[in-house]
Amino acid sequence: MKKTSIAALLAAALAVLVVFGLLVFRMVTTMSSRAPDDVDTKPGLAYLQAQEKEDVAENENALRSQEATTAAAQTTSAIQDGNFRAAFRDTLICGDSLVKALTEYSILDKSQVIAEVSVGTEHLEKNMGTIVARNPQYLVLHYGENDLDHMDRAPYFIRDYKQCLETLKQRLPNTKIFVDSIWPVTAKANQREPLTKYIPDYNKLMREMCKEVGVTYVDYDPLFQSFHENYYDPDGVHPKYRFYTEQYLPFVYTEVRR
Repeated sequence: MKKTSIAALLAAALAVLVVFGLLVFRMVTTMSSRAPDDVDTKPGLAYLQAQEKEDVAENENALRSQEATTAAAQTTSAIQDGNFRAAFRDTLICGDSLVKALTEYSILDKSQVIAEVSVGTEHLEKNMGTIVARNPQYLVLHYGENDLDHMDRAPYFIRDYKQCLETLKQRLPNTKIFVDSIWPVTAKANQREPLTKYIPDYNKLMREMCKEVGVTYVDYDPLFQSFHENYYDPDGVHPKYRFYTEQYLPFVYTEVRR
């Protein structure tokens, strides 16, 4: 009888231990599956916020790219249609009588051109404040014809031009600056004005100057060499109206947006 009682007690004790062990195991597994209250969620939130910002920035960049593409298409259409005011709405052209003709012929508005007759780089320096105030996206400079002199004077022309360019680059960091080469003249004009024989030499110096300053030099020799008709006025220096609409402005447009 005693042996039976002892066996029963041992069996009962063993059962209690098994049940207690199961309860402890369940409590441990349940607690381990729960996130503790003091878990730092900041890194996760920061990651999600960063991803959200990246998505927004990506969408904004895509929108800007689409807007730029649309604007470029509209501008290209304008130049093809001969609507030069629209095509050059973000461009300012400064220089002498050769570009002043753009307003005299009513091809561009006065707000798009700053030019005077018989001026050189002193005109650029004088109008520096106005140019900076207009803050154009593209700035085209056309000087040199009235600065032509014997080659011993060329360094002074380059010095003054270079100083103006450096100032413009500093004050207009987001503006793309283009420097026109000096246009060639006819053989008759060359005979009448001996200094024009130095045009190639001056252009070479201007090209080197632009490279040093970090602006774009626009070479017009290939354009003039491609002519199959006479675009000059009788003086052999100043081009006709058709030159600006058929040659100069389409050429400038292509160079500026190259």
